[in-house]
Amino acid sequence: MNGYQELARAVLRETYRDLCRGAGGGRRGTYLSARFFLDTPLFKVLCRLAGVRPGFARREMLRRAAAHRKEK
Repeated sequence: MNGYQELARAVLRETYRDLCRGAGGGRRGTYLSARFFLDTPLFKVLCRLAGVRPGFARREMLRRAAAHRKEK
């Protein structure tokens, strides 16, 4: 894996973490930023660099983050 792939995956991981944390407890801005990021061209570029399909990544991030928030 090259440096660009590592960076892309790190950004995607952080986006997922922000989605998992939800919008409560003063984190609304961070959550909304992560949510809106999923619909940007940069998200698509980073997904392709990381080797995942953007549509699949978006759906899975949202699904898993919602399930994670329900567990808490």
